[in-house]
Amino acid sequence: MFIRLSNLPKDITEDEVSRLFGKGEIVQQVIIQESVTDEGMAWVRVSENSRAVLNGIADKLSEKFIRNHQVQAVAPLFFNEPWIQPPKK
Repeated sequence: MFIRLSNLPKDITEDEVSRLFGKGEIVQQVIIQESVTDEGMAWVRVSENSRAVLNGIADKLSEKFIRNHQVQAVAPLFFNEPWIQPPKK
């Protein structure tokens, strides 16, 4: 399942996003979405399948700050795969 993070620094890295989750092996994949605004966004695939636990993780992430940006986290209800494509390198 996925958690969407927004209100991130535009130049956020996958490593910085992963560190928001702390220690453990919950993070399976981080996809930084290219943005045309000053706000960065990322999708994080996590190993958790419980909707209640996922919502709790999103709530805790929304209390965190990264480089003076308060993280906004949401566990989307209606899909399991983001429709965005990772940026080409």
